Amino acid sequence: MNRRKLSVLAGALIFIISIPLAWYLSGSAPEQADREPPVDVIKVPTITANPGTLTNRIQFTGRVIPEGRFDIFAEVTGRLMPEGKPFKTGTTFEKGEAIITLNDDEQRQQLKASKYEFSALISRILPDINIDYPNAYDDWQQYLENFDASDAIPPLPEVNNRQLQLYLNSQNIYSRYASIRQQEVRVDKFTIEAPFDGVVTENTVDPGALVQPSQRLGEFTKIDPLEIEASIPAEQAQFIKVGDRVELQFRTAGRKDVEARIDRKNAVIDPSSQSVKVFMKINDSNLKAGAYVEGSIAGRPFDNAVRIHQDALVRDNNIFVIRDSTAHFTEINVLAQSGDSVTISGLKPSTVIIDDFREASFEGSTVAPLGDQ
Repeated sequence: MNRRKLSVLAGALIFIISIPLAWYLSGSAPEQADREPPVDVIKVPTITANPGTLTNRIQFTGRVIPEGRFDIFAEVTGRLMPEGKPFKTGTTFEKGEAIITLNDDEQRQQLKASKYEFSALISRILPDINIDYPNAYDDWQQYLENFDASDAIPPLPEVNNRQLQLYLNSQNIYSRYASIRQQEVRVDKFTIEAPFDGVVTENTVDPGALVQPSQRLGEFTKIDPLEIEASIPAEQAQFIKVGDRVELQFRTAGRKDVEARIDRKNAVIDPSSQSVKVFMKINDSNLKAGAYVEGSIAGRPFDNAVRIHQDALVRDNNIFVIRDSTAHFTEINVLAQSGDSVTISGLKPSTVIIDDFREASFEGSTVAPLGDQ
């Protein structure tokens, strides 16, 4: 009997306790349901826009070229003589020094024979000049006495008498003189002299070879100064002018950046690449023709501009900015691009730009600058 009473009392006690507990649980459940799930905040790299005047830097890769270079061609026939310095790649010559000497013995003998014939012709007409034109006799007599077939033919005495001119012409004096001058010019072509201080950068013949007219013998290149040739996009080349300063960078360890100046600018656009060639002068003994260098030139200045990394661009002319901790898709104006940098406009001061749009996920995502808690 006592056990039965205890069971009834225990059941009643449990029932009484369960009523307020059920009421509490039923009241708190809606509150839990009304709570929003926690929001993931994406940490993104940012920069703050400070619009101002920016000068665009035009990046380029240029090639070092010699200021002077010419292909060596033969104009006469002759055997290449092994005289003086060897005509080999890498051999240097000073201005006026013989680079190539061809055997000209036959031509020189023919020239000397023509000079002897010419002096004999003058000897035959001297008596007539003495009789008919005595005032000119001393000049022609002196000319004949100083005539040397081994030297270059001297200019003829000046003739002011029209009758004497006609007489000399009838005796073929002028035509013979012109023929000898022509032979002298031809003999000079058997020796090719350096037009400037330079180096042989290519040779296609060796000593003893028989050279023919119009045959290419090699290439001669000026050592110093050097030039840098670069192609600049046509839309940017309009802001470059002769005399502009150029900054050159070298990837070689230990090399310092150097400056150059725009020396020339082509007035024609290359139709295949839509670029304009510019040439820069540089004096640097460490540079060699054929090397490539990187550089930049100051281009057009832009007002109210901001420079960002190209990774911040979305679809060419949009970026993500942060407003109220949310990523917003914003349209901007792209002014110029140089390497990895993009110059833009259309932003207010202190606008927070997401520096890498790939970190923003999508429009409306909750974001915070890296470093913020």
